[in-house]
Formats: sequence, C-alpha cells, structure tokens
Amino acid sequence: MGGGRHLFLKYWRFLWLSLCVIGLTLGTSGLLYAQADDSDEFTLEEIIVTAEKREAELQKIPLDIDVVRPDDMAKLNVNEVYDLAKILPDVSVQASVGSFVLISIREVQTIQFNNMFETTVATHINGVQLTRFGGLEGHFFDLERVEVLKGPQGTLYGRGSTAGSMNIITQKPILGEFSGNGEVEVGNYNKIRTTAAVNIPLTDNLAMRLAGRFLKQDGYSDIGYQDQDTWSGRLSVRWEPNDNATFTIIGDMEEYENNGYPMGGLSPVSYYFDVYGELTIVENTLYPQPPYTNGGPIYTPWEAAWAQGANALDRNYNDFQSYGITAIMDYDINFAYLTFEYGHRSQHEKKQFAAVWPGSPQLVPYPYTLFGIPGPAWAGTPSAAVNPPPYTEVALHPGGHTPNIFTATTNYGDTDSFELRLTSKTSIPAGDPLEWIIGTYRQEDTIATETYPSVWAPNYWNCISSLNEAVFAQASWMPIDKWNFTGGARWSWDYKDASIIWRYNPAMGTVAFRDHSLEYYSGGEFGNPSPTNSTTDTRPIPHYSWSVPTYKLNVSYIPTNDIMTYLQFSKGYRTGNVDFQGYANNPEMLNSWELGFKSRWLGNKLQFNSTIYYYDYKNYNTWDSPSVCTGDVLWSTTTNQYYCEDVAGPALNPGDPPNPVPDGLNDVNDQTNMGYTSFAPGGAEQMGLSASIIWLITMNDTVTLTGSWRHNEYGDGYDMRAAILAIYPKALSYLNSASRDQSGREFGGAPIRANASYNHTFYIGKDVLTTGGTLFYEGKGIDQWLNYGAWNAYTMPGTDAYVTVDVNASYTSSRWMPAGMMWNVRFACQNLFDDDTVTSIAYSDDYAWNGVVNGTLDIYPTGSGTISGYSTVIPRTYSITFGINW
Repeated sequence: MGGGRHLFLKYWRFLWLSLCVIGLTLGTSGLLYAQADDSDEFTLEEIIVTAEKREAELQKIPLDIDVVRPDDMAKLNVNEVYDLAKILPDVSVQASVGSFVLISIREVQTIQFNNMFETTVATHINGVQLTRFGGLEGHFFDLERVEVLKGPQGTLYGRGSTAGSMNIITQKPILGEFSGNGEVEVGNYNKIRTTAAVNIPLTDNLAMRLAGRFLKQDGYSDIGYQDQDTWSGRLSVRWEPNDNATFTIIGDMEEYENNGYPMGGLSPVSYYFDVYGELTIVENTLYPQPPYTNGGPIYTPWEAAWAQGANALDRNYNDFQSYGITAIMDYDINFAYLTFEYGHRSQHEKKQFAAVWPGSPQLVPYPYTLFGIPGPAWAGTPSAAVNPPPYTEVALHPGGHTPNIFTATTNYGDTDSFELRLTSKTSIPAGDPLEWIIGTYRQEDTIATETYPSVWAPNYWNCISSLNEAVFAQASWMPIDKWNFTGGARWSWDYKDASIIWRYNPAMGTVAFRDHSLEYYSGGEFGNPSPTNSTTDTRPIPHYSWSVPTYKLNVSYIPTNDIMTYLQFSKGYRTGNVDFQGYANNPEMLNSWELGFKSRWLGNKLQFNSTIYYYDYKNYNTWDSPSVCTGDVLWSTTTNQYYCEDVAGPALNPGDPPNPVPDGLNDVNDQTNMGYTSFAPGGAEQMGLSASIIWLITMNDTVTLTGSWRHNEYGDGYDMRAAILAIYPKALSYLNSASRDQSGREFGGAPIRANASYNHTFYIGKDVLTTGGTLFYEGKGIDQWLNYGAWNAYTMPGTDAYVTVDVNASYTSSRWMPAGMMWNVRFACQNLFDDDTVTSIAYSDDYAWNGVVNGTLDIYPTGSGTISGYSTVIPRTYSITFGINW
C-alpha cells in the first residue's frame, strides 16, 4: 500500500474513532448527568496532583494522567518500579544487565540497555530528572504518590520525554506532628523487606522526616538468578520561616549488591527452544545429558543450571551505589508562586556478566560424529553428517561449557540540574479565566563507562558529557464558558561531547573467568584509563549540538462539572544518541495527536476515562551491533558475498599480526564489533486506545477495569541497511544483506493488555478487613516476519495470550494499642496459579542460508528453523506483612 494512502487511512480511522467518542460523550451526558444528582454519603475521592507543576484535581486536567498511591500499591504488593505494570497497562518496566531499568509508555521505547543512550520517559524523583537507567530500584518506599503523564511532555519536562513523564513523589515532613510507620514483610524465596519512617517536629515551623528500606531475597531460578540485597534511606527537612516561604531539602542514598541478571538474553532463567517447518528434534544419543538427550523441544522455566553451571551465580554480579540531594524553595510573591529547584544525582556501578557461551542449544544434523565438525552452526558445512542434506532430523548439542566474560564494566554518572519557574496563582480548574507558567532550566550530565578486556571486545573507556539548557512557557485561557485553550512551548539547546579511548591488550588472549574480575582486570578507575601492556587508540573528541523547539496546543470542552473532552497536539524530542565510536544519530522527533475524555457519573461513584492517540515519528531510532571490517573489503566468487581481508603489509589494528597472503576467508582480526550503535532509518507510526473505569458499587465494594490497545508500524523507507551503510560503509553483515527495508512492518509487543480488580471491605466492630483480587491479561503477540521484504518472506505466530491472578487480604485494627496507633497484617500472593507462559519468542531460519556448500546447497529445508524464547512472568510468590502506624 502506498505511503500517502496508508497515512490517509490511519488518519481516517483516527478521526472516525474520535467522532464516535465525541458523539457518545454529548449524546449520553444529559441522561447520565441527571442521575448524578442522586448522591449518597460515599463518593470517589478527588485526587490532587502536580502533573503540570501546579496543584490541581486530576479529573480537571486535560491530559491522560495515571496516579498510583500507597493504598493502591499495598493492595497489589507493589514495592518496586518493576511492579507498576500491575496497575498501569500502558506502562511497562523491563530490567536487564546491571542497574538498567527501561520504562516505556504506550510502547514508546528506549532502544537499548545502555546507559549512554537517551530515555523516552522523563523519570523524576521529587521533580529532579534521572537521565539514565539506574537508581530506581530502592526508591519505592514512604511515597506520597507516583504520577505518570502519557504522551510527549516536551513543554514542561523537556529532554527524554517523548513517551511521557513519571514523577516519584516522596512523603514530605509535616509541621507540628510526631508520626511514623513501619512494616516487615516475610515471604517465600527467603524474602525479608522492612520499611520505616518517622516524622519529627523540631520547632513550630521546622520538621524532619527519616525513612529507610531494606530488602533481601533469593533468586527465582535454580542457581539463584535475580536475588536482591538492597538498602536505601532518605532524610527530608522542611522549613517555613514565614507565611510566604517554604524550603525543603531531601537527601537519599541507595546501595545494592545483586548476583545474577534478569531473565532473557544470554543468561536465561526460563529457556524455551523448539523447531518449526520440516525439522524434528530427535534424541541425541552421542551426548547423553538432559535435556539434549531427550529429543523434542526444551522448556525449563526457572532452571538454568543445566546450561550455566551450578556456580553461575558467582560469575555474575552487580554492585551499585547512588545518592542524591534535592533543594526546593517556594515563595509567594502576591500574584504568583516563585519556585527554585536544584538537584544533584550521582551513581557508581560495577558489574560483571559471565556467559557460558555458547551454552544455549545448537542444531546439528543427525546422525553426526561426536568429535567431527558439529554442523553448520559452527563451520558452515555438513561434512560430519552421515546422510546427505537437506536434513529434516536434527539433534541438540551444546556449544561448550567454557565460562567467558561477556562484559565487565564500571559505570559512573553525575547530574546537576537547576529550574526556576514562576506560576500564576490563578487557575482554570478553580474558575479563573487565565493561568500561566514560565521558567528556565539547565542540566549538566556526565556518564562514563569503562569495559574490561574479554573474548568479545577490546577494552574501552568513553565519557559522554551533556549540557541541556531551555526556556519554557505555558498558558491556559477560557475566553468563553466551557471552552479552554492551552498553548505551550519550550526551546531546548543540547550539547554533547564524547571522549573515547579504545585499548587493545593482545596478551590477554581468551579471557578465562575469575570471580570479581573487575579488580583483576582493571588497569585503573576513571582518571587512569590506560592498563599496562596495552596500546591505546584515542579517538578524536566529537562535539554535537542541537537547537530544537517543542510545543503543544490543547482545546478542551467542559459541558458539565463532571465531564471533559479535549483534543491535543504536542511535539516531542529526544536528543541524538552517541555510540561507542563517537557517532551520533539525528534526534528523534514525534508529532502526537490525542483525543481524551474524562467523566464522573452516578453521583460521583463511577469514573470513566478514555484516550485515543496517533503518533507520527521522524527519525525513529533503532539499534544494532554491526561487525565492521577495518581492513579491505573483498568479494568472493565462491560464496557470492563480501569478506574482510588484510593486504600485504603491517597490521591494521593494534595487536593484529600482519597477514600478507590473502586466503579468501574472513579474517576476524580485522573485524571490529561496533557495540550498540543507534541509528535512525526513517519514520514510524503508532496509534492506540486506552480506557479505565472505577466503580464504587457500594461503600464496601469497588471494581476497577483498565485496558489498552496499540498498533505500531514502521513508515515508508524504513531501510536499516541503507542507514547502517551510511555510517559504516564496511559493515559486512549489511553489505551481504540484499534488503533490510522494514517499511510497513508491524512492531512491538502484545497489542492488548488489561487489568480487572475487585475489592471488598468488611467492618468488624472498629476493625477493617479488606480483601481483593486482580486479573492481568496479556493478549496474543503480533505475528513475526522472517526475511521481510525478500521473495521468501513469511510470518510465524507471536506469543500466546495469558492470564495471571493476584490476591490479597489486609486486616487493620487499633486493639491493644495506645490512642492514635494502629496495626495491620497483610497477606499477598502474586501469580496465584503459578503460570509460566513463554512471553518472548524469536524465530530464525538463518541455518537454511548460512549452511551453504559451494553456493548451491541448503542444509535445512526452506521455511524451517528454530524457535527460542523465555518467560518474564515471575513465579508464584506469597508473603505476610506486619505493620504499625502512629
């Protein structure tokens, strides 16, 4: 389908859905609003937020905003950022190597687990932005609320907010009150979690609050992957010297020492392997070790010892420390509020990821000779097999059990930010005709990474220094009754410098594993990036700068006090990413259209909110790790592909021996892995719908339903091959690819997600018993394309839909306690039925094309290949929490 027509149809569908929602809104408002007059003594609570940097009722703000409060977290035992998806289907949180945490909203994703790359969700703690992935694990305690703003938030939040913004707001000191709370949670996998907070009034206008958290838990897998050993603390001080001024200072600290890594990738804790097409896995009698000898597919949920070894936990560790300080001054200057915010955050991380590589199963033709060449996965020839190809019977064989260091890295991050803003006292939700906010912002950010030698890559050190400066303004005006017009703009200036040093140490050779090898291999921490017995290649320092405006326009119509509908256009911007070679891709731009509807019905007992959105990207980012030839690129008439070959003369790379005689084979010494390269092949489009219902059926019964649907598609001309070759003309894998054009291909995870919960409250005298359950639904994954754009393209099914269930019960009482004190006991069980559904799968038929003899023979039948996957569903966990409040 042509690009113009395709875009027209999508806009048409968007407009049609928009008109349907508007019709429903105006057509039913009279009837249902009339019912709202029949009010009882119980109603839904009005939630106050500061999403637009001023206090306002959530239902009065023309934005798609979700709020998570401590009561919501307690019901679902949400104690970490990873658990937010339990409450917010539009939000997903994924963890990977080390402290990396990727948050996405509406599937607008950060492209890689790398702390050099820019995020898409502007994540804040008390208004101070976290520019990198780490530093979130230990902050979910003693919270006031978490606010999630969906869609581009470039006007008020600037950098890295194309997907939206999330602000974690902690409890502040309360003047004149001595209070506190504490709780202890004990659960399976030897889980122990403790939290405590105490509010201390120092004088009539000065108070402090001290809070802390400790969590220790064994890992879920048989070798202990995903264990946790974390602690964090927070000290807050609030001072109100007079009626016009408030000063708040918050200091926090976090540290954890975890072993192992989350599921997926090279160290799976839930491993799935199968074949499709004409292939059949038969019993491997020459390798009598389960699961290879069993025949058929492999699925080992939460079992990794068979592939990684019993002591794999000791090979993988992550030591992380972070601290931050926030200073906020609010001053009343009669006509407006003046606010100054300063934030400093620093983090330091040491991590090691040792993979048994290749410990994952490999396909080999069967029968084969045990000590011969084990098939095309290694040598590209079937000469060891007894029968001639193509093969339909295959066996599984491990590539080896030599533990190698995949990565051993030290990361350091340092951020300072300053914001000064002036906010009008007048407010549209309060009935005023005008409100406004103006401000200026500056942020300095440095991230440095040092990776130590391994069998995969040389040692390198790089440092990205960023400076962001901005001015912003936003105003809302209600010239006539019921109609509100909002406009905002921000001008951002971004600067980046990249210092890069590659270090080659040929004496290292193949790096065998040693515990805590950072101490063993490091040639010095930052400031001394030159180990002995190595040659250093210092690259030129590239400088980049971007000057970009972002803005938004919003029109809202408020026919009644309980109904609002709005239409918004906003522009988002993410500054360019710099890769390990110092190359920066173009910034990612996003144009967003959004139609929203907010309402309360039945006497303020039923709330229905919905949103439809359409995203149009320019320079939609992706990533790859291309292998690039540093010598000459030659053409082979035997294999009909490019290969990398030395020419006569000295070595081209430090540590690379001369190779004066071309041998017609790839010379791996002259290929360099470019690491995680960010690039932007072209545009993309996303559209979706989300809705939420909260119904207070009775004073004791509440039902909540939330759901979302999404469709994501690459735009016309999304050519990955052309984009990579424009950066690295000697990228062999892309040179040998006929086409990597992804135009029109759907991408992303499951299009449909939904949650449904029910809670009932029993009153037993003065005591309260609350019970509830939540059902989480993840829809079927999209079909996956293989050889997309080629003559032999075809699709395979995505992941299956699945459902998990959580249950909880909480008992609160003041019995046997002094006046003003209460105790509670809470039971929680996650994944009640212990579902272990495979949630991520990938197909590959590379074996059919890599295994070529004399350019004519396929090893396996066309349309056949492998399926690999893993599960991200946490196994069944349960716990009891004892708490006290005063």
